[in-house]
Amino acid sequence: MNPSSTAPTPLLSASALLRPSRGDQLRKADTSTASTVMLRNGHHLDSARIPADAPRWVVRREIANARSIAVMLNQPNGAALTMEGSLALRGIETWLNVPDVHYWPAKPRTRTRVKRLSGFAIHGQQIPTSKARCLAGSRLLARTELVRGVRVVSIEEAMLDLARYAHPLQAWVGCTMALRELAPFDIWRPESSRSHASDVKRKLLADLATSGIVRNSVRARAIINGIDNGSQNHGEAALLWMLSTLLRSEAGPRGFLVPQAPIETDNGTYFADIGFPEIGLGLEMDGRSKLAMSPEAHGDWMDRQHAILRAGWDLVRIPYAALNEPEMLAGMLADELSRYGLQVQAPRGVRWKPVSNYLLDAERRF
Repeated sequence: MNPSSTAPTPLLSASALLRPSRGDQLRKADTSTASTVMLRNGHHLDSARIPADAPRWVVRREIANARSIAVMLNQPNGAALTMEGSLALRGIETWLNVPDVHYWPAKPRTRTRVKRLSGFAIHGQQIPTSKARCLAGSRLLARTELVRGVRVVSIEEAMLDLARYAHPLQAWVGCTMALRELAPFDIWRPESSRSHASDVKRKLLADLATSGIVRNSVRARAIINGIDNGSQNHGEAALLWMLSTLLRSEAGPRGFLVPQAPIETDNGTYFADIGFPEIGLGLEMDGRSKLAMSPEAHGDWMDRQHAILRAGWDLVRIPYAALNEPEMLAGMLADELSRYGLQVQAPRGVRWKPVSNYLLDAERRF
């Protein structure tokens, strides 16, 4: 995301969409102008609803939200938006900035139904195509909430659906950010923060167990068990996911890792994105915000770096762009961890799956 823009962007809701009908000639005229874009048959958006100077990621995220709203307005009562779309409507960060629209139908289906949502240009940038997927099978929970004028599943159910149906990386990141919404992390009170998160995760696993649904339940449990509310953003969450597929179970105490690991230095307490306390190794994800530091901020950052090194810790810095090549990143991490005597393996297990080009598409990601 671009942290430099502070201009508020209005959150689109169902009332923002133009829905022409035979008896509404004014609305028909509205939707025929050059300033409107078609989200789905029968649902349009006036592009002025999104500021032209909004950051690219904001424009794409709000268009994705408008698509979700448009799809759900066409559904009968009882349908509910789920997975990344339902989290995005709540303002929760996910792996994809322009995800597909997933929803549960009003009545259970035996087959998933997929419809294409066309791409278009707005404010000089191209919005990629996406798909609306009506899910087959049974819901795990029955709660729904009204968000921006449409029905969505609870955050907990969205997490379980992601863990069951989405790519493991996509599921891990979305579930992590949702967990942080349900159990915010306080770096000065990590024990109580993680205790709260553990309570949330236990309840999720209990809901999964009592549902009697077997499909993808092993992977779902592994993802829910592995996520940590100390991962502050999707980059740190993706890094933790990668490590969970690399570290061997026999790594022992040396392989014990902690997101937001505290490091006591002669200049105060600092926190590594992910730390291995037993061996004094910290992994740091150099996100985009660190590329636009002021001279003063850069000086503070260097002071932090030197203080951590004086405390006897080593730091491995990982550029944000490394997430574009997951297999290459896995190899780099394996080499680094091996140098410190940690037991590693090629990415494997129920949490691992090769990352498709769709999930790495720059137009879809943050």
